[in-house]
Amino acid sequence: MKKVLSIFWKIIATLIMLIGMGIFFSRIKNKTPPDTLSSTEQIEIIIDQGGCLICHAGPEYMHTHAQLPVVGTIIQNQAKRALKFYNVSKVLDRYYSKKHIDEVVFIKMQNVLTKRSMPPIIYRVFFWESPITKGKQEVFLNWTHHYLERNYGYPYPTKEHPFEPILPVPDSLETHPAKVALGRLLYHDPRLSSHNSLSCMVCHNTETAGTDHAPFSIGVYNQPVAANTLSTFNTALHSVFFWNGRSATLEDVIFDHLTDPIKMNINSLDSIIQVLSQDKELTDRFAETYPTGLTDSSLADALVQYIKTLITPNAPFDKYLKGDKNAISPEAKEGYALFKNLGCATCHAGVGAGGLSVEYTGTAHTYYPDPSKLVVEDMGHYQVTGDIMDMHRFKVPGLRNINLTYPYFHDAAAQNLRIAVGAMAYHQRNKKLNTKELTCILEFLKTLTGEHPSEPQSIQEKKE
Repeated sequence: MKKVLSIFWKIIATLIMLIGMGIFFSRIKNKTPPDTLSSTEQIEIIIDQGGCLICHAGPEYMHTHAQLPVVGTIIQNQAKRALKFYNVSKVLDRYYSKKHIDEVVFIKMQNVLTKRSMPPIIYRVFFWESPITKGKQEVFLNWTHHYLERNYGYPYPTKEHPFEPILPVPDSLETHPAKVALGRLLYHDPRLSSHNSLSCMVCHNTETAGTDHAPFSIGVYNQPVAANTLSTFNTALHSVFFWNGRSATLEDVIFDHLTDPIKMNINSLDSIIQVLSQDKELTDRFAETYPTGLTDSSLADALVQYIKTLITPNAPFDKYLKGDKNAISPEAKEGYALFKNLGCATCHAGVGAGGLSVEYTGTAHTYYPDPSKLVVEDMGHYQVTGDIMDMHRFKVPGLRNINLTYPYFHDAAAQNLRIAVGAMAYHQRNKKLNTKELTCILEFLKTLTGEHPSEPQSIQEKKE
């Protein structure tokens, strides 16, 4: 027993010595890139020294690190986990081709940099230039905040007004009144489905926050669709559509819905135009509004114009973001702080509090304990790309009006918001929320419910 204890304490002493050496040499070698360099050059040096790409860009970036004894195995295991959180290989392609990078990438970096939570301790011990010092943090955050301000409208943070990952919903989006009117007609028109049996309104009911509250909506042939219906409210604020992220524009979403054999089941877009062309009043209005008249593209555009009006501004939380600190309760403020601290806001970010990316489901605990029960829809973004790294990645739903759009998740597994929040905290963040924490987060989420001009008073929240 004494021999075992002796070995144990020797191991502990060795680890302490290694950590101490790492800290000592890190302070000597780990310097902030000089300000004589451009901000881009500084960032590239920090990323290289931090070893970010070794874990977050795939095996080809590991080089010799993965071959190191003991440490190499640890790095490989860390990389497998890191790629679930984010694979930056596609971001690098956009970066080197000087294209815009998605805002969620910068929101995630902002969170990590603020907490200085990366790289992992074991990496810092052996790679002395890797830790994010305060100097590196200042350089990197400055670059991140300027990019978000310049490209996505995030206010540059100050001491009085710290960075917020969620932005207020605007009062309106730019639309054309005549096109909106046509889109509204089409949204309620069952002729957009085979046998004139189903309109957009049936599954995306504007009287129930843009959804139908069914676990799986019923299509034209009385068959359930494959995934829970997402709300049309505020989707104009999103950049990723469908649970598996297969579309990047609202126009694509419309064409997908119309031709889906279970949903609307239109054989071809031409057939819709032929049916609607028999309506002289409608075709005349399209001719007056669009130079091309009634076509598949003008039909889609009219629907998009109408969907752009389905935004819900002036939520209590929006008023809070604009400076009214009494717009939400102390419990909601506490819930928002916890929401950010847990990292929820790194994905549920932007104006829509989500809708900007596809993310891995089950970063902390698997969401699929029984592989034998998996169905095609559980594959997520893998259905689109065929890349195994996209297996179980799903669109991050927007949280605007989230208390009105039950049930939740692609498989409608959560019947109410309390269940959904608890499940996400556990599966994504390894956090079992206590009653107070859960209540506060729910109070915060309810403050994301905004106003809509056609929203009836009869909309009722699902009782928890």
